[in-house]
Amino acid sequence: MLLIIAGLYQKLTNVKRANDIRYLTDKNTMKKTYMIFALISSGFFAGAFYAYDYQVKFMNSSHKTQAKVIDLIRSRSSDGTTFAPLVEYKVNGKTYTYKSNVSSNPPSFDRGEMVEIYYLPDNPTEGKINSFMQMWFFSLFLSAFGAVFGAIGFGAMFFSARR
Repeated sequence: MLLIIAGLYQKLTNVKRANDIRYLTDKNTMKKTYMIFALISSGFFAGAFYAYDYQVKFMNSSHKTQAKVIDLIRSRSSDGTTFAPLVEYKVNGKTYTYKSNVSSNPPSFDRGEMVEIYYLPDNPTEGKINSFMQMWFFSLFLSAFGAVFGAIGFGAMFFSARR
């Protein structure tokens, strides 16, 4: 992601020597930088809206049932170990399992815990656990990044225009 931003920055500003501090503090260069941050912010917010819209449509077209957490799937990364719940539920007498895409440490659920799950009636294998983080994490994640980039980009454009 940073390489894409750096490449875009170089294309828009024609930077030849990024360590030339006089060029980097030039007003036109700063305005372009603010605009890049504002554009990135808009992209994050568009992604957040899309994720939110998808989740609402999924919830409106799905049914609910009770599921049991049968296992906590361990994921290892350079940051440590996290756990994603694996749940089991029945629809029309047939048993299905679903592994959440959201993992955490400590685990958000315990083995044997009963949870509510949304599933699509025409495809019961596609489900979502009904908890705040499981349903809305991605939208919040994108919104947070959009807010940071927007505060920098739009805030700097606003304050530089007032000078």
